[in-house]
Amino acid sequence: MKGATKNYCDLLSQWSKSINLVQKESLHNVMERHVQDCQQLCSIINKDEKIIDVGSGAGLPGVILAINGFHNLTLCEKNIKKATFLRVVKIKLDLNYEILNEDVYNFKGRGEHTIISRAFGSVSTLCDLMLKINSQKGVFHKGETYMQEIKEASKYYYFGYEIIESITNPKGAIIKINNVRRKK
Repeated sequence: MKGATKNYCDLLSQWSKSINLVQKESLHNVMERHVQDCQQLCSIINKDEKIIDVGSGAGLPGVILAINGFHNLTLCEKNIKKATFLRVVKIKLDLNYEILNEDVYNFKGRGEHTIISRAFGSVSTLCDLMLKINSQKGVFHKGETYMQEIKEASKYYYFGYEIIESITNPKGAIIKINNVRRKK
């Protein structure tokens, strides 16, 4: 596990020199800023769930879940350069995930997948996505405005949610959302 994580961090740093995978200033603390942040999901999501990481980018959190033994993963990234990075990581680290190099709204694995995301959009955008691909469950990293985002989304959607305190961002949270319905 530790070897794969280190190798992932090395690949992330190397590739970030030529394509924008993560903010340059975060490359000096990839383990704390990115890896440990994503590892929080390992205790929140069941390894048997089918998962789609939307806007996967650098593979955060999808690659980190794969390194930690999750197997039912689809990493969705429409940017071809970032999808190429995900393919290289998959091959070099011998990880088990599928890559969907297109818009997530074209995803065909409807209904049975838990959606995860670290930086795809607001809670409203994520609720809309959940409805469009018929997903009943989402687990999302959110920053310090998460309560404002929940309040805004509740104007347009009914949904259940649980807030889990982030261990890496005292102002952020992980939000579990389920049973999204559009308000009339």
